[in-house]
Amino acid sequence: MITDSAFIRTTRQLWKLVAALLCPIILGLAVIYQEVFGEGIAAFQDTLIPLTVIAFVGFAWGCLSITCPRCHCRLLSETVSQHSFLSWVRWFISFTECPKCHFSPIHGGKAR
Repeated sequence: MITDSAFIRTTRQLWKLVAALLCPIILGLAVIYQEVFGEGIAAFQDTLIPLTVIAFVGFAWGCLSITCPRCHCRLLSETVSQHSFLSWVRWFISFTECPKCHFSPIHGGKAR
C-alpha cells in the first residue's frame, strides 16, 4: 500500500494524512450507525452538525498542514485539485517527490 519510499512516509507526515481522513470517515460511520441502529437522522440532528464541522475542519487542517519541507507547497490541496476523485488517494500515498519543486527526501533532499 504505502511504500517505504513514499513522500508522505519519508517526510514523517503520514499521521497527518491519517488524522485528516479519519474525521470524515468517523462522520460517515456515525451517520450509518445512527440510521441503522438508532432512531434515524432526525434524532441525530443535535450531534450531526458538530460532527460535520469536525469532519470539514479535520480535512481542511490536513490540506493546510501536509506540506513540502522545501517549498512549503500544500501537497494534499494540490493533489485533490489536480487528480480525479478516485485516483488522488492512490497517487498521494505513492508519490516520491514534490510535484512543484521536485524535492525528494529519499535522495538526500536533492532535486533530481
